[in-house]
Amino acid sequence: MNYELLSEKSILLRTICPVWDFNNLLANVEILSKYMYSFMRNNNGIGLAAPQLGLLYRIFIMGDDERFWVCINPEILEKSVEEVIETEGCLSFPGLFFKVKRSEYVKVKYFDISGNEKTETLTGIWSRCFQHELDHLNGVLFTEKVSKLVLDMAKKKRLKDRKKNT
Repeated sequence: MNYELLSEKSILLRTICPVWDFNNLLANVEILSKYMYSFMRNNNGIGLAAPQLGLLYRIFIMGDDERFWVCINPEILEKSVEEVIETEGCLSFPGLFFKVKRSEYVKVKYFDISGNEKTETLTGIWSRCFQHELDHLNGVLFTEKVSKLVLDMAKKKRLKDRKKNT
């Protein structure tokens, strides 16, 4: 597979992904998840959703050197009322970072690579990552979680930084 990451202008990033069909022989979840993991780690990410690679599959991965999740048909069952504001980035928006408000913890359900249903409660960075990647599957971008003014200022700063480094 030779996929490139889709940019912020891609219509696919704003498309809601259909439910993953485990009987779809055209989509090998094991090969796909290995490729996604490699791509994510090579780009210093901790999460990656299939639509970021131009694939409208309801699957994302997240993890680091200690733990790795393949989340198929994920959903949030419960979320905390408490929200926290932390800085987020996104592989589809290199060089853009925003303070985004998200639920402190989430109770989630998803299917793993073998089709087994999993339920767990996530906190901290993994709660944030799960919410961010699930947004991708629902056609929601993290740039929509900040004001237009903040987004425009960040894009100008990114452009200025790129020109300075050229």
